[in-house]
Amino acid sequence: MDSKKILNLVTIVMFVITVVLLGLFMFGGEVPNQPYTTPVYTSTLLNWAYILCGIAIIAAIIFPVIRLFTRPKQAMKSFIGLAGVVVVILIGYALADGTPIKLVGYTGPDNVPSMLIFSDTILYTMYFLFAAAILAILGTEIYRRIKLRNMAKKTPEINATSTADIAFLLLVFFLATTTMNVDSGIYRRLPPYQPDNTEAPKYAKRNILQVLVNRNNQLAINGELADVSTLKDRTIEFVLNPNNSEDLPQKEIKTIDLFGPVEVSKGIVSLQSDKGTSYEMYIAVQDQLTSAYNELRNRKANEKWGKNFDELNEDQKEAVRKVVPMQISEAEPKNIGGKK
Repeated sequence: MDSKKILNLVTIVMFVITVVLLGLFMFGGEVPNQPYTTPVYTSTLLNWAYILCGIAIIAAIIFPVIRLFTRPKQAMKSFIGLAGVVVVILIGYALADGTPIKLVGYTGPDNVPSMLIFSDTILYTMYFLFAAAILAILGTEIYRRIKLRNMAKKTPEINATSTADIAFLLLVFFLATTTMNVDSGIYRRLPPYQPDNTEAPKYAKRNILQVLVNRNNQLAINGELADVSTLKDRTIEFVLNPNNSEDLPQKEIKTIDLFGPVEVSKGIVSLQSDKGTSYEMYIAVQDQLTSAYNELRNRKANEKWGKNFDELNEDQKEAVRKVVPMQISEAEPKNIGGKK
């Protein structure tokens, strides 16, 4: 079997594997109890993309080196192509943006400038190379058609088979790596349906933290104007009530699996926004509240097992959720004051 047939066979196998993994990624289900939609086979698909990327990098380096000894003139052309890829990567790096993204409820290590710049660089590079692959395929086809029309000149035709194979490999790589999940939103477990005539439960005043946002994006905590950046710390203090203050929430003893008898706060955050509140302000408030509960859960997880909440198994996570329940009551937006 010659090298051309081997290359075609490897290409077909890689394509089939990619299609199968994409099918599993799209239709293989989702990881339960995650704040964002997370397909079960996300890691598998990413690992395969890394393998394809590694193959592409190795091929781009090794083949020019081999040709340097066997066909020096062709090797120089390969090195020029490799230099072009490096230039594309540098352009992608120059266009990359490291500004952290507002992701409500996300506490992972990836939302940092270094990782964001790396991701942007990879994405821009893939976009440019994808365009190059399409142009290579179109250019090859156009060139062949022109040559067919000029057969009378009997000009030797350039063998463009390698170009087509490389372009196809690039397309397979892009197919695997550019499938991204861009779902966004705020993770909340909605309360069960209640009929309109259901009487609202009554809570002690000390157990409620009132958070109001008016149409001017002004924030009030228990009737006092406050900066949104202070909401996280105020919420943590409210839930913990470390000094057992009579102005802060009561606590009740509950027996919870893996913890045993433990104090659980009765505190509830009551959030009320205005119809004129900006989306940015609304998200900032939600981010502060969610970050507060995430930190409380991380503290509890570290106290019990010495690791963060995200690193726990499902049984441990469920136990921590019961010890630190995210009790946020959000009313329908209405006009609560402020001039616009």
